[in-house]
Amino acid sequence: MRADLEAAHKLKKASSNVGMSSPDAAMVQKLHSQFVQLESVQDSLPILVERLLDLNSLHSDAATFADRLEGAEVAVMEANFVLKSCETSLGAVEKGMGGMLKQVMENVKVMEESIKGKK
Repeated sequence: MRADLEAAHKLKKASSNVGMSSPDAAMVQKLHSQFVQLESVQDSLPILVERLLDLNSLHSDAATFADRLEGAEVAVMEANFVLKSCETSLGAVEKGMGGMLKQVMENVKVMEESIKGKK
């Protein structure tokens, strides 16, 4: 960049000595001004590029985290569904067991009465 700035400066000097046309001289002046402005930013560019690369990496990590979080949320929803299904099944088993227990108790009572009657 320094070489470009020096070349633009030489061209600017040459244009004033040679008598360039007005549009060409204006263009050379504009280019020279831009190079002077860019020279002040030149030292900051490596730091800016490094920061942009860090931000890119951070953005990628955030996107990966969002995907993992979404996957975890789906897994939780699926686990809730399975849990509700198990609760429903367990409720049906409890209800069935209660009915069976009642029937077993009645059968035991009938058998006891039957055994008492035979004695």
